Amino acid sequence: MKSLYINTVEKNLSLGFKDGDKFNLVESSNQVQQSEKIFPLISEALGKNKISDLDFIVCLSGPGSFTGIRLGLSVVKGFNIAVGVPVITLNNFTALLYSVMDEVEKKGEDFYIAIPSGMSELFVAKFSCDGKLLEEGKLVKKENFHPLEFVYFDLKVNVEKVLLQVEKTFDKSTFEQKPIEPTYIKPHYAKVKAK
Repeated sequence: MKSLYINTVEKNLSLGFKDGDKFNLVESSNQVQQSEKIFPLISEALGKNKISDLDFIVCLSGPGSFTGIRLGLSVVKGFNIAVGVPVITLNNFTALLYSVMDEVEKKGEDFYIAIPSGMSELFVAKFSCDGKLLEEGKLVKKENFHPLEFVYFDLKVNVEKVLLQVEKTFDKSTFEQKPIEPTYIKPHYAKVKAK
């Protein structure tokens, strides 16, 4: 099975290509130029493969950079429309959950995932040890966040684990394309300023 991972919502543009046991990760360190770099980096990640060769694409939908979210989702919508490749959107919490599932199952405790959002705030969501969402993602001030449960703070997504997890449940013959929508938790600065 061939799959592509696209993450434009964080500081670094991150792309992963998985083809069976082979895995290739490509990252860019400059968020400002993501729109210029995304297509060359997709080509680099895919090597000799084409978008039409993919079984599915996984794209992070947020929370994160407002512009980054829109960039990634626009690209995968284009691929979906142009060549019909299935697109699976995951919010950051789910991608991070897939990255630590082995560890949390061993711990056997409820836990939070906290993602820094800037300006002394965090995006947080609570999960059970078997990966069930217990509290939806929300925005909290760092000084007001004092959970009793374990917290995973500022994790890095393990791209290969994410693609493996999605691959386990993906069936192209029964797949129905869901709307490709962003996950916004924090209102955009322009909307807040307009009030």
